[in-house]
Amino acid sequence: MKKLILLPIMALFLPSCTAVKFEDPQPFAAPSLAEFPDKMCGTYVSNNEDTLFIEPGSFRYARGIETGITGDLNTPKTVLKKVNRTYILNLHDQDTWSVFPLKASKNKIVTHCANITSESEQLIFDVHKSSPVKEITTEDGKFAYFLLAPTNKEFRQLLRKKLFSEKMVFKRLE
Repeated sequence: MKKLILLPIMALFLPSCTAVKFEDPQPFAAPSLAEFPDKMCGTYVSNNEDTLFIEPGSFRYARGIETGITGDLNTPKTVLKKVNRTYILNLHDQDTWSVFPLKASKNKIVTHCANITSESEQLIFDVHKSSPVKEITTEDGKFAYFLLAPTNKEFRQLLRKKLFSEKMVFKRLE
């Protein structure tokens, strides 16, 4: 069984993508998928020559010869869900979930992550009107991340209104 390694994801895979985390896998009410769809399975490479390997029940991201992160959909720490044509990869880290929308086509996968901008911060505060939003700080009092618990409708709005921005494009190796 592959072991989920989350610390390297912060440093290697998606730097600066940890400013928003979730209390539960998103979207909360959507069923979990047991496998990646066939169209996503394969080997991909980014412009930075990072590699993404996807098999039906697992994935592995590598930067050069270093493995940055692995995930197994048969464990409760890696959850894949789907909203319309977007796959949502949820990775558990201690008590929170990091959420990464993936858009797949025949020859590429585009990864997205939540970045804090003035527009995305406003989206978060709009969610706060009806769902809990916590501002988590480090021990020395500096901002660490927002912790959200959106409804399914609110999560879809966050997707649609672009809380998540494009991070990496992986092209299929043939």
